[in-house]
Amino acid sequence: MYARAIRAASLRQRFAVGASRHLTTTGLLHTQSTSDTSRQAVTKDEDVSLRDVFDLPTQTTLGSRWFHRGQPTGLLMEARFVSPKLLCKSGHEAVAEAEALVQKVLTAKSSSERRMVIKCLDQLSDTLCRVMDVAELVRQVHPDSSWQNAADEVYSSMFSYMNQLNTHVGLYRKLVEVMEDPEISRTFSAVEHEVAQSFCRDFERSGIHLPKDVHAQFVELS
Repeated sequence: MYARAIRAASLRQRFAVGASRHLTTTGLLHTQSTSDTSRQAVTKDEDVSLRDVFDLPTQTTLGSRWFHRGQPTGLLMEARFVSPKLLCKSGHEAVAEAEALVQKVLTAKSSSERRMVIKCLDQLSDTLCRVMDVAELVRQVHPDSSWQNAADEVYSSMFSYMNQLNTHVGLYRKLVEVMEDPEISRTFSAVEHEVAQSFCRDFERSGIHLPKDVHAQFVELS
């Protein structure tokens, strides 16, 4: 996640450099007869235009495609990330949605319900990460302290909740139960098999398969 934040923080710089190189190369192809001074002036103008896309979006044609007057569109064009308060609300909603999926997995009894366990676990992971990843990015790179504080709160609470899931014995047992049932596992696609094994490995990295007393000690130490 830190790597994602670092990549996002350098996105503007990399985009500007890459676009500048492309524009400069294009300029050279069409202005071979111009002087070096003229080429530098053209490149400088192009750099200014590119910078304005980011800094003055309402005054550039390209920037205006992503800038909407009136109601704010939210971070990453997500309406639920319009304000720090709504970011916190999104975190609570994601945890509530995740908890509903946890209960769906734990109470799965019929073949059709157990057949959906892998999909539910995948949805569970996706539900949490869609908000956690944004919170991690925001707390690392957003210049506004109110956003940083909200993102810190969201990330910390959701990270704690995810750690609880990683050591949730009931989820692990249900996963193993489904994987070891030939009537169900033989219907899995290759992708579903890989996802199931990946979840199983993640659980076991958290020591969930250890004896109860050893597992309790592992959780305490971690």
